[in-house]
Amino acid sequence: MTADNWQECPQCDANRASEEFCKTSDLHEVYGKVSAEEYEAKRQELIEFIREVPEETLREDYQYQLDPCTTTLGVYYKCHCTVCNFGFKVEEKIDYLPLVK
Repeated sequence: MTADNWQECPQCDANRASEEFCKTSDLHEVYGKVSAEEYEAKRQELIEFIREVPEETLREDYQYQLDPCTTTLGVYYKCHCTVCNFGFKVEEKIDYLPLVK
């Protein structure tokens, strides 16, 4: 199989969105209940979190193989995240009819 693609993991992306929501909610909760300095520090933490660029941790491996002897097209795909272990695999063999002239 070839491994020539890395991208953002959809599970890590969902986890990050949830974490951002919690941090934003926490910031709203403390408004007016903590000192201005403490609020500003929490706000800056949130801003830094939002500005962080997600890493490309999802490795994709795939291969397409056409076998003229068996008239079969093999399609193979798998992915795996190096952070959260999200992943799946698809393996499909498709019979095709060769074109006859």
